[in-house]
Amino acid sequence: MYGYLFRIRVNKNEIKNHLILEEDDNYKWESLQGQVYGQYIHNAGIYPGVANFLLHCKVRGVKVYIISHKTEFGHHDTSQTPLREEALNFLKQNDLLSGDYGIQEKDVFFFDTRHEKVNKVKELKCSYFIDDLPEVFREDNFPKKTTKILFDIQSEYAMNCACKSWLEVNKFVFKQTETDDIAMYVEKGINKKVKSVQIIKGRGNSSVYKIEMNSGQEYAGKFYPDPTFDDRDRLAKETKACRFLHSYGIKSVPEHVWSDTNLNFGLFEWINGKEIVEITDEDVNRAAEFVTSLAKLSEHTSNKEFSLASAACLSGQMIEEQIRDRYATIREFSYFNSELRRFLENDFVHTFEEILSKSKKIWPGTFEIELSADYQLLSPSDFGFHNIMLTKDGLKFIDFEYFGWDDPVKLTCDFLLHPGMALTNERKNIWAENMITIFSGDPSFKQRLNASYFLYGLCWCLILLNEFCEDEMGKRNFAASGEYDITQKQAEQLLKSKSLLDHLNLTYKSGFPYE
Repeated sequence: MYGYLFRIRVNKNEIKNHLILEEDDNYKWESLQGQVYGQYIHNAGIYPGVANFLLHCKVRGVKVYIISHKTEFGHHDTSQTPLREEALNFLKQNDLLSGDYGIQEKDVFFFDTRHEKVNKVKELKCSYFIDDLPEVFREDNFPKKTTKILFDIQSEYAMNCACKSWLEVNKFVFKQTETDDIAMYVEKGINKKVKSVQIIKGRGNSSVYKIEMNSGQEYAGKFYPDPTFDDRDRLAKETKACRFLHSYGIKSVPEHVWSDTNLNFGLFEWINGKEIVEITDEDVNRAAEFVTSLAKLSEHTSNKEFSLASAACLSGQMIEEQIRDRYATIREFSYFNSELRRFLENDFVHTFEEILSKSKKIWPGTFEIELSADYQLLSPSDFGFHNIMLTKDGLKFIDFEYFGWDDPVKLTCDFLLHPGMALTNERKNIWAENMITIFSGDPSFKQRLNASYFLYGLCWCLILLNEFCEDEMGKRNFAASGEYDITQKQAEQLLKSKSLLDHLNLTYKSGFPYE
């Protein structure tokens, strides 16, 4: 098999076509190729999902070959960088030829022409062949018994099997990631034998596993959603957050054990606890105490230490833009559901216009100006009892995939609005009082809270409708390992969104409802 291993964020074909049209020949394009695959190849990274796919092949005893159409030197390359040698160095530097992934240098082949390349595929009797160039599959000598898989990130070509990510390639070849695959990740990473792997159901977008070692040690393994089209880098954010918090003595979060960016997988301390079903006043106060520790830590942390939290909103305008962006995305999919379309274009739009107008009138200062760094909070972003475990040592806080700087008003509102929690009005009041006290040093906190609560409520109306979006359906199916009734879930989420919008309509004229 041949893998397209380089991670490129732009459309390669668009660059190619632009350069060729610029001078009506291939000179610039061939020159660029010679440099990218030669002296600058060390700047490339492994494409998301490649390492996973190779390990999955190894677990199943599937032999992998790399068969490349690559000349000795790049066209018009004055440096005369040996392309094949650089390609091998790249594979070695990324540990792909160590044998850990089932490939050694003897399994890599280079040829001057596509015809020779395809002959090698035939000679090796490959069952599958993966390439990003459709021309390869059009060669007359391409073996008929070999299944063609086109790696087509831009979905530009019509083929029976065209995959836009390596996760899709894995699904096509192996259907799904098995617990034996997860065991292989862990054993490779920490060099210890795994006794058992158990998938934990209902943990949102990521797949979470309980991993028991032969030694008896238990860990939580987390396999994050495909990052091919998601730049939020959930693994890096969560890893850095847990390390950072532990380094400052905050032990109420999981300890990071090991992670691998290429595998998109992290290993954390296993927390022996249970979900909180009946929330008490004490639980709300303990959650507020954790926010207090974050607020104190934020005061002494450079703003450069962390990036913004996912979906951070540092101004009223940022909240408005987020609502408009979410609305536009979901509206695209509403043409397949008349009930959803009527709700969006009639009920939602009317309420949005009313609430936005009022929020702009009562916003403290300028609606477009971002909150000063002095008052920003290091926020988990997705914070609530859906991500809190009750243990014998107290509450433990999990899920820091979106960690970063944000307005503490957003965390305050999200906690109150999150549909995954069943808070009584009395406990919502306790939460609001705690937050107002914690952030009493912020002169405009209460005003921003009053002006933005209903805008965040509109955000949540739309977040509830993410199930109608193709990308979100893929993430949920990923986390649920395919066991997911999307039609039923969409109907449930639309009902919740309507209910929340009703709440906002009934209360927004009176102001923030929990004081």
